[in-house]
Amino acid sequence: GKFIIEKEKEIKLELLNPGAYQKAEPKTKVLFGWQDNKTFQKYILLIAENPEFTSGLMKIPTQNNYMVQSAFQAEKDYYWKVQGFKSDGKVFDSETRILSTKINSVPIKSGTTNPEEPKKMENTVK
Repeated sequence: GKFIIEKEKEIKLELLNPGAYQKAEPKTKVLFGWQDNKTFQKYILLIAENPEFTSGLMKIPTQNNYMVQSAFQAEKDYYWKVQGFKSDGKVFDSETRILSTKINSVPIKSGTTNPEEPKKMENTVK
């Protein structure tokens, strides 16, 4: 009946992290997480290079509510979302978020960059 349809609409796939416009270092591991929802039997994490999810698409199926990925190249914006699959075959999409490896994509907060820091780091490497 009608009541079931009403309830269907309430099913939401909520993303947790990374945030809505997150910066990432190229090649480093990024933990993707979303709310665990017993409604879904499995999830697919989708990562692409355009918002239509047609370019460079990666599809990673999982039964967990998290996934670590590290195949991010420099100077790119990646679009990601999660699909949840119910036992009856219905698919629910989360919102789409952007993960960026572009150096200048997000303004650096003033006071976080200190000219002294790189020198110190070089010393610790040796």
